[in-house]
Amino acid sequence: MHLRGGRGPRAEEILRGDLAAEMQRIHGKVPNPGSVGDHWGLGWYLCDWDGATVYGRDCGTIGQYAFLRVDPDYGVAVALLTNGGGADAAYAEVFVRLFADLCGVGVRSFAPPEDPPTLDGAAHLGTYERHGARMTITATNDRLACRSEMTDELAGMNPRVEYELVLVREGPVCGTR
Repeated sequence: MHLRGGRGPRAEEILRGDLAAEMQRIHGKVPNPGSVGDHWGLGWYLCDWDGATVYGRDCGTIGQYAFLRVDPDYGVAVALLTNGGGADAAYAEVFVRLFADLCGVGVRSFAPPEDPPTLDGAAHLGTYERHGARMTITATNDRLACRSEMTDELAGMNPRVEYELVLVREGPVCGTR
């Protein structure tokens, strides 16, 4: 539908063409590097992959993840549905290969810097919580770590995850004051 200006497979209008175009237009810049896209449309991530505009959306629930990317210039849409662990690795392997082969574009991947800037993490230590999730930031040996866990009715459904936090760039972080 989004490859046909809001029209279905038999050219029937499913979504007005101006609304489909509005969903693919930039409405805001994503402030943090390494996130899903460079800009937001209405509901879509808008990505610049080697100069090609690709849009898409990801979602997930307990043990299931879905990824969709569309390259309108080549008329290509790729969807990946996964169960279990390793969804991000599967996404990276499948999408890098398919978009290179089908569209000649490289999927931009994110990797933290090899020599990250130092950070005084004291202002970030603590527990951050919302319904269903808790993240606890701690400091050990000049490094920040995060423990992420499900809470409330979701507690025990996913294992607790612990990982090191690495500063990507200096300056304000999205969502902090």
